[in-house]
Amino acid sequence: SSVAYFLMKLVNMKGPSGPQVKENKFVQEIVNKLQHCTAKSVRPLMTAFAESNLIPMRDAAEEMRIPGVRDHDNDKENYKEIHIVPTPKELNCDERPFIPEVGLNHMDDKTAALLDRNFRTVREDMVLALKDELKAEMVLPPKQRRKVFQNPLLVKFDLERSPCFCLEVKLTPALEGRLKQKKTLKEQTEFLEEGPGRRIFDRSRIVILGEESKRKVEGDDKMVPSFHVNGVGVVKERRVLPPEKVTDIETKKPKKKSWRIQVLISCIGPSLDTMLTKLESQHSGQVIIIAPRLFSSTVSFFNTEPVLRQLQNINEVPLYDTLVNLETGDNPDLGHAGLGVESLSPSISSKVSEDVTQRAALELAMDSNVALVQGPPGTGKTFVGVLMAKAILENDPKAQILCLCYTNHALDSFLESLLDNGVEEDYVLRLGNSPKISDRLRRRCAHTLFEKQEFSREEKAQWGQIKDTSQSLKKKLDELEKELSNSTWRRGWWSTISEWFEDEFPEEFLAFDVTEIRQASDFKVVDKKGKEIDDNFLWDKWLSGSPYPQNMKKVDPEKVWDLSLPKRKELMKTRNQEWREVEMLGEIRRLIARLDDLERDRENIRNASKVKNMAKFRVVGCTTVSAAKFGGLLKSDVVLIEEAAEILEVQVLT
Repeated sequence: SSVAYFLMKLVNMKGPSGPQVKENKFVQEIVNKLQHCTAKSVRPLMTAFAESNLIPMRDAAEEMRIPGVRDHDNDKENYKEIHIVPTPKELNCDERPFIPEVGLNHMDDKTAALLDRNFRTVREDMVLALKDELKAEMVLPPKQRRKVFQNPLLVKFDLERSPCFCLEVKLTPALEGRLKQKKTLKEQTEFLEEGPGRRIFDRSRIVILGEESKRKVEGDDKMVPSFHVNGVGVVKERRVLPPEKVTDIETKKPKKKSWRIQVLISCIGPSLDTMLTKLESQHSGQVIIIAPRLFSSTVSFFNTEPVLRQLQNINEVPLYDTLVNLETGDNPDLGHAGLGVESLSPSISSKVSEDVTQRAALELAMDSNVALVQGPPGTGKTFVGVLMAKAILENDPKAQILCLCYTNHALDSFLESLLDNGVEEDYVLRLGNSPKISDRLRRRCAHTLFEKQEFSREEKAQWGQIKDTSQSLKKKLDELEKELSNSTWRRGWWSTISEWFEDEFPEEFLAFDVTEIRQASDFKVVDKKGKEIDDNFLWDKWLSGSPYPQNMKKVDPEKVWDLSLPKRKELMKTRNQEWREVEMLGEIRRLIARLDDLERDRENIRNASKVKNMAKFRVVGCTTVSAAKFGGLLKSDVVLIEEAAEILEVQVLT
């Protein structure tokens, strides 16, 4: 990698030396060898070689296998089946993900190919940022790490709002050091709740459970710190717990506990299974270590998840012919279609009369289904956008405009410009909120205008049904969670598990069933002490290591009675886990998935109600993330995207 980097610097030298290096035969020979080098540290530099015209760009690309063949559980051929939150095996896998290049015909359907490529590209941006941040943190000496917490405790399975796991951690040494610089309890609290410390386990951030290990550097014997991922979750809520005075159990002397943070995380897929297995060993009131390490990333799920979720839900691309096939298309079927600047009101036409490019941009918007206005800073792009909106509002009394921006700041600035240029305040509705919003725009925010959200009779009935169903499911979930911590088989359990055995392992079932033995006798069947045997009789004998009772007819097709006590315990442990998986864990997963679906249904009802209220406004403004959260419910005649260069293609599509 050092040789490759040195060559890249030589080639890019200013002056005549650069081209001479490219033509040097010795250099070309080295480049050829580097192209066939498999070291991962060299591969990223191949792109730089291609950009310097040392090698063709196609030769710079690392070999990329088709989807569905990688050594992890989230590499799906169909992008709609991919978990948006990365799985542990996915984060532990080093193989390059499948990211189809533009122009690669990896799917027959062009629309599906476009959606697939956008989904995989945007999601990989999130996953790669997560991997890079974790790697950068692990390189630091342990005492300097601010985001890796030791021995996180599983406090409880929280069902207060949605199913979450409540974890508790002590601060890292680096954070403790920062906290000691604050003299008072108030200053320390502000640091953790409002200052830099609030970024730790911030809401909607991704967290990773795992254990620290060592790995070899490729091409070197040096060992470097690594992180093996066991679970991944998303932060739903955090609570800062101040130090408390407690009594040391051994010395009986008072001591001060350190600051702690409780964090509620939600998990899905394989990560949920990991957390549920930990719940099995947590008895009532007992706190256990969930994993050796917990990493708090700064990668936000908030901005990415709604867009990716919407991509998985849609099957069509709006304005397909223009956006995908790049066809010109017909004039827009709206009142402003085809109007020239001279047909617009003097308050609009006079403002572009002396600027030819601004005039052309305004006419393009009046005459096209899709118009793109671009130019250097200060050339009046936002100004033209404001005039576009005003012209549409004046010439089409029924048209509604959806104004989209990537940031709250850009959105507020554009909406303020509309108001400054004569658009009536009553026309404007602003979705969402911003901490620096002006009083004038705050009056136009949805939460201000609709302090109490109104629902139709049908929506109220649906809401009530969802609430009742959720409460019922949470009750079942709570009961199952309590049973889970007390689900290890022992004597007396046969009557509980016999039906499952009969369905899953019928021949083993016969070895413990006493029904036929009792039915075959006209008398009571008793044990050595004269006590009548019950359903658990044979099961209890087998568990204790006893031989099969001599006075009873033996039915044992699988020879389970011939096993030694250790082998019996081993078999019982295996069957116990299989039973727990089917009867308990599977049901818990189903209930959690159903609760997640109900929460989405609740959000859809809430959003549908908001959309009805939006109908009376001519201009609706929101960020791209907010628009994606509405899941296709937002409908408008015109979409106006301000600062479009900040917005990804995927955010336009959703």
